[in-house]
Amino acid sequence: MRGAENLRQLADLQHNFLAVCDVDWSTPTGGREGSGRGNVATANNYPNAKRYEDYRRMLEEQEKNIDGVVYRLPTMPTPASRSKR
Repeated sequence: MRGAENLRQLADLQHNFLAVCDVDWSTPTGGREGSGRGNVATANNYPNAKRYEDYRRMLEEQEKNIDGVVYRLPTMPTPASRSKR
């Protein structure tokens, strides 16, 4: 949720998002059913942004296009934070 809020704040400032990354794109709506939260719901707000599961690949492919990166970690361990390397 905090990452989504960061993206909303930047979007309000007219920033362009060319990529979003999450290790687990299987969370369509977040915690509560129909809440509109979750990584897929958030990414859908930025349809022109390419989706990645590996931040290293994202940075490698987009390095010449990136001006800044917003990096958020979960505040407690989740399955996504224990992903394979």
